[in-house]
Amino acid sequence: MALAMCPLCSDDEDIVVVRTFDGGRRLVKHRYGYESEHREPIVPHREPLRSFQDLKARAGPS
Repeated sequence: MALAMCPLCSDDEDIVVVRTFDGGRRLVKHRYGYESEHREPIVPHREPLRSFQDLKARAGPS
């Protein structure tokens, strides 16, 4: 799992894991008391690549 960082100040020092959940999520606490949930980043869904022929067909006659 990636290094946990505070979402408010972007500091990665003095972070303590308070609790670990199923699936690898963690509740972390920064030195000044802010708690946040840390998990793996979500990979955005990408549209499949289209061929030049598909793109030309979508554009219509020119």
